[in-house]
Order: sequence, then structure tokens, then C-alpha cells
Amino acid sequence: MTSGTAATTVAAVQMRAVPCDVAGNLDKALRFLEEASSRGARLTLFPELFNTGYFIRPELFDLAEADEGRTVTWMREQAARHDMLVSGSVAERRGDRLLNTLFIAEPDGGLHRYAKRQPVGLELAAFDHGDDEAIAETSLGRVGRAVCADLSWGRTLLRPLAGNVDLLLFSQASFSPKPLGRLMWRWERTFLAGAAKAIGAPMVLAGLVGPVQRLTRVFGAYLYGGTWITDAEGRALANVPFGEEGVAVADVSIGSTGGDPSSKVFRDPGFGSDLLDSWLVDLPNLRPLRRSRQ
Repeated sequence: MTSGTAATTVAAVQMRAVPCDVAGNLDKALRFLEEASSRGARLTLFPELFNTGYFIRPELFDLAEADEGRTVTWMREQAARHDMLVSGSVAERRGDRLLNTLFIAEPDGGLHRYAKRQPVGLELAAFDHGDDEAIAETSLGRVGRAVCADLSWGRTLLRPLAGNVDLLLFSQASFSPKPLGRLMWRWERTFLAGAAKAIGAPMVLAGLVGPVQRLTRVFGAYLYGGTWITDAEGRALANVPFGEEGVAVADVSIGSTGGDPSSKVFRDPGFGSDLLDSWLVDLPNLRPLRRSRQ
């Protein structure tokens, strides 16, 4: 792997997505995508579940799509129309499984997918664990992918990317108790910048922002965004401010610096993660609804 040469313009979208309003969310996404295109982006990344909004309810099974569904078709059409890669996470129906899948649509009609490997505890009420390869060979190079909670699994999921990818695409809908939102936003930015440096590739990170169903036992929770573009050293090149909607656009040198696979940033969750999970509400298992709604 060699270091990047010519700069490539990339974009990351931070947006509010209204639960279940796929048409409205795609209309909003199109406005952000057109802004990114007007600023020269060759890739635009949308957040986790940007088309349906982030929620864990039975309606997910009505809105889940196969790869020829409404949202992925839209992504492919926009990729061709704007001559860019278009990426974002969608609730995907794949056989008898429901997956949280990050799709990358190529301008020539090609399609790459990566299903979230590590859904958080409450997401397991609906989503299955993915098993796709984390690295995709795209027209922009070798792209490493992760969705939200995957980013916490440094040793298992991120370390294999070190020195092996030219670009990182991370899509998320991170939530936090309201009093801790800005603190979590700052901590995550520092942690993920360190991960980008240890992996040795520029990072494009897109997050949802706004209200969310009640997810914690004590505090109300909300989606705090977290949308950044960094270079391969983890230096911030562009971001969308805390709590706002918008598009971050920056020029990055796509390519690997080699990274540092021995970095201490590559850790998997431990006791602290189990403690945090204990604050989450218990959701009923929605899987029995799956077959009746297919």
C-alpha cells in the first residue's frame, strides 16, 4: 500500500431522519447530496439508517428493503447522475435476516455492502449480526467500512484494517443521555481520530442527529451526530457542528500510510461497556414478526 497522491473531494452528511418517513428522508438526503456534488464531491456518505430514521420497532420489518429496493435504487441512480460514490446504512432484508447494511453505490452501477457486525444490545431485538468482509475494492481504492457500534471493537474489527485500506467510511447513529451528549461528541471525535491514525487512512464519518425513542432507563437520549472528515493522521479537515444538520466537505489524499497495528487504540469493549448496556431499556424480541411481514 502506498501513500495517497492526488487529493479527492469527499463529503459526509449529518441530518435528522424522521422515523418511517422514507420519502421525506430521501428528499432531504437529495438536497444534501446536491450540495456535496456542487462542491465537487466524488463520494458522499450518509448516516446509519438515514432513510428510515433510527428506531427499533416492528415497523422496521415493513420498511426493510432488499438491494433492489427503493433506497438502494435511489443511491445507484444518484451515483450515476452525479458521477460519485453514494454510501449510507439501510435496514436490509437479506433472505430471512434483517441486517443494518452500509451500501456503497458506484457511478457505473456497481454495488458494495457491509452489514453491521456488532449491533448493540437493544438492536439485537431486530437486527442480526453481519458477516460481510470489511474491506471493499472500489473505484476510489480499498475502502474499510464500519457501522456505529462496530467502531468500539478495535481489536476485532478495526485492527485488521491497519495498513490495508486507502479510505475509511464510518456510518453511525450514536445516542447518549442528554446531559452527556456534547462530552460524548468530543470524546468520540478524539477516539476516532486516533483510530484513523492507527489504521493509516483518511476517515469519512457521518452521523444522525436529533430525537430518538426512549433508549435509557433513567435519562432521555438523543442522537448527537458526530460527522467528521480527517486525514490519515487523524487531523480534522471538516465537520458539521454539534447538534446541527449539514454537509462536511474536504479534500483528502486517498491512500495508506501503513498505520500502527500495535496501537493501544485497538481495544474491544470490556466491563465498562457491559455497565453502559445495563442502562439501556429492555426491548421485546421482534424476530417472531419477521416471517409474518415478509
